[in-house]
Amino acid sequence: MKLLKWFSIGAFLLLLLIGLLSAVTSAPPALEKKAPTAAVAAPTPTSTTSEVSADALVAIAQATIRDQLKSPSLANFSQVKIVPYGYRQWLCAGRVESQNSFGAMIQEPWVAYVFASPTHDRVDYMVIGDTEYGSLPTAIPFPKTPAELVAAEQAAKIAQAKFEANKKSGAEKALAANQAAAEKGDAYGLLRMGERYRDGEGVGKDLAKAKDYLQRAAAAGSPTAAEELARLH
Repeated sequence: MKLLKWFSIGAFLLLLLIGLLSAVTSAPPALEKKAPTAAVAAPTPTSTTSEVSADALVAIAQATIRDQLKSPSLANFSQVKIVPYGYRQWLCAGRVESQNSFGAMIQEPWVAYVFASPTHDRVDYMVIGDTEYGSLPTAIPFPKTPAELVAAEQAAKIAQAKFEANKKSGAEKALAANQAAAEKGDAYGLLRMGERYRDGEGVGKDLAKAKDYLQRAAAAGSPTAAEELARLH
């Protein structure tokens, strides 16, 4: 009987421990308080969001700020602003007046970064006065609009066309320089024209002309031409 009694007590304690661990792991993580740092300056408003309600985002930010105050029910917010920070990310800022632990009313600046998720809006980072909470998120790049995608594609086509034009112009200039040098009996010019006719580089492929140019280049003292002429036979 004693063995059964101790077994029942052990089973009860084990179930209690499992329940406590489950409650701890399933609880939502709170924003971590960090060491004091310089407060982020309040932004100048540029636009409001069309995807979500600006008022709703401000309400989320203010609720999160209240959770960190000594007397949240006495909090009074003013000079509130909201600006986009990244895709579905918004920066809310303003000033909050609240009662401190000594009963005095003080006013401090605050900043909160709100992520407007399609399923769950949240505050990832905030600053109240000179105290940080959470971690400053990286701004998510805004996706390109259809008009921006078209503009980017057109810009890429223009850049490619310029590249091809410059490449063609450079090739034509190089061919003209090789031809001019070959006409003067220059060994390198004769070698390059022989290679061009052998490979069809900038000119029509012609092995007879290639052989003629390489022979003249070898006679002009080009050892490379002599080697390539031997391989051409």
